[in-house]
Amino acid sequence: MDPILPNGQSLKEYHIANGRESWVHSLPDHTPAVECLNHKDKPLSFVPQFLKLVSSFDQVPAPAQKVSKLAPSKRVQTMFLTAEDHLQQWKQKAEFPLSFDRWGLDAKKKGYVPLTLTDPLLVFGKGRKDRNPYRGLSAGGIHETPKSSLACQYLLDDDILRKVLAGEKGKRILPIEKELSKRSAQLGVPLILKGPVHRIQFSDSQKTRVKLMELSEQVAPGCPLIVVADRKNLSKGLYGLLKQVLGKDYAVSTQVVTMDTLELQKGRSTALLNLLLGVYVKSGIQPWVLSEPLYSPCFIGLDVSREDGKHGAGVVQTIGTDGRVLWSKPVTSVEAGEKIGPETLEKIVAETVFRFRKRYRRVPDHIIFHRDGKGHWEEIEALNRIAESHGIKFDYISLVKKAGRRMAMREEKQGTWKNPMGVALLKRDTAYLCATDPADFLGMAQPVRIQQRTGTLKMEEIVEDIFKLSYMNVHAINKSRLPVTVNYADKSSTFFNRGMLPTHVEMPVQSV
Repeated sequence: MDPILPNGQSLKEYHIANGRESWVHSLPDHTPAVECLNHKDKPLSFVPQFLKLVSSFDQVPAPAQKVSKLAPSKRVQTMFLTAEDHLQQWKQKAEFPLSFDRWGLDAKKKGYVPLTLTDPLLVFGKGRKDRNPYRGLSAGGIHETPKSSLACQYLLDDDILRKVLAGEKGKRILPIEKELSKRSAQLGVPLILKGPVHRIQFSDSQKTRVKLMELSEQVAPGCPLIVVADRKNLSKGLYGLLKQVLGKDYAVSTQVVTMDTLELQKGRSTALLNLLLGVYVKSGIQPWVLSEPLYSPCFIGLDVSREDGKHGAGVVQTIGTDGRVLWSKPVTSVEAGEKIGPETLEKIVAETVFRFRKRYRRVPDHIIFHRDGKGHWEEIEALNRIAESHGIKFDYISLVKKAGRRMAMREEKQGTWKNPMGVALLKRDTAYLCATDPADFLGMAQPVRIQQRTGTLKMEEIVEDIFKLSYMNVHAINKSRLPVTVNYADKSSTFFNRGMLPTHVEMPVQSV
């Protein structure tokens, strides 16, 4: 009911004239309006007092969140029953009939073509190939082993110091150290503890900030810091301080782990492996690569993060045709809006071409830009000019993480529904890809909407590359639903906005 009004017209008078005097009788006559734009860029005028806070899912109490996260089969059945119940109530009062056919939701009947994808074959150490990272790492180890031992240091939260440290002063050892070193050696990366175990007390944020500044001078250059901290302290602000001071200001790589994780017994092997992978990525070690080349030789992830009125553009990693990182210096800038400016795009493409040519001694003939969000024609127009000057063809692909859609596949024999892991639904230049199959207690998988805004590749090729790149989030063995390009670009711009990203050195976002 909020109107489009010419400049200067009173909202109070408008509502009174439309029989809503009770809504505005208590408002001052000269109450200023809040003006925004609708999807057609036409101004909408709002009475500020009418605006209400909308609850987000993270504000819902944990028990209610757990109940609301229904497994695929339960969710689909509940949706059908709810729709039919509402329509039954409609029939009792409506002046015209309205029906619902549950099979009308069939994707094929809506013109979508299903595309079934297979898990890509990954290459690990010793030439070992496997589709499962855990099995591949266990059998072959890391794809590219370092020439020398990997040194790391530890930083302990004072609140859990006594639980973790053992022995006399000056001879303190970390129980986790031996376990990590043994597991790392099995993967082909000798891991050694360098220097003393540092400690930090988190009470007053100002004192902690100064202590971290002093600590930065004691950490060996290029030596990742494993931080063992209390979960409560991390949530109260210690995590942010670690990333802002050590990460952004002093470019110290930190891998944060909670005491809860170190005390895990069930799933301990997976937890330790993820911890090591985080350390490896921060040290520039490539755990695995794709066995078969992607359709494009080069990929760039683009994102603009908005937080507290600030917009930060980020490209974290440029990815090669086998999924490996070609370069990892974040190119970030404060943007005026959600569009990435031409100057930032020029910088990104120039850096990519330079790095690609340095590694492969040629300019890439094609680049795919994975844009987090809907994207903008202004960016495409700028890229047209930039790519033409370099003699490069490109595809500009929009990836929307929350597309407001759900996908389920029916198993006729069991009469149940499941997440269609590795299935995409294609319709002209748009596709919905379900890349994960979460456990029932996590709820139903969310598909990613993929849209080819401009380019030359077939839609099937674009979707297949995105699915394969979702296996290249090498900081953990857990499967991600997003390709490494968008996932890291999203983290980069968010970290930049929060003052956690070093921009003066070459470090991937996972390094902070």
